[in-house]
Amino acid sequence: MTKKDKNKKIDKRARGKKYKEKEALITESSYPVPQAMELLEKISTTSFDATAEAHFRINADTTQADQLVRTTVTLPHGTGKKVRIAAFVKDDQIESAKKAGADIAGYEDLIKKVEGGEINFDIAVAVPEVMKDLGKIAKTLGQKGLMPN
Repeated sequence: MTKKDKNKKIDKRARGKKYKEKEALITESSYPVPQAMELLEKISTTSFDATAEAHFRINADTTQADQLVRTTVTLPHGTGKKVRIAAFVKDDQIESAKKAGADIAGYEDLIKKVEGGEINFDIAVAVPEVMKDLGKIAKTLGQKGLMPN
């Protein structure tokens, strides 16, 4: 069996009845966004919230500087991931840091946890008084892009 024969065998594999029914609903290769979303819901084979990928053809000429697209999109309901914030503050400022929105707040104990490899936060902030002591963990935080400035 040659490599070409193997590829033909893979392409002609048997599909189930439900798969064939849902495949028959796809009549075009591209759809407007509202219709694509409706079709995606109709042909979904999963019982959970699946991930969908979208490709957009914007017909921009990339050789023209004024037609380059560089932007970010803020999703209306976020990504679902909660951002954990760590605040490196003196002991008398821990309560105010937590009230301000920090999930983890501390000083020496937090530095010891990070030295031990326990990094369970996404953003780190620090008050100026403790920056000199963050030098101990600067390499660890810096490699992960978490070093406060």
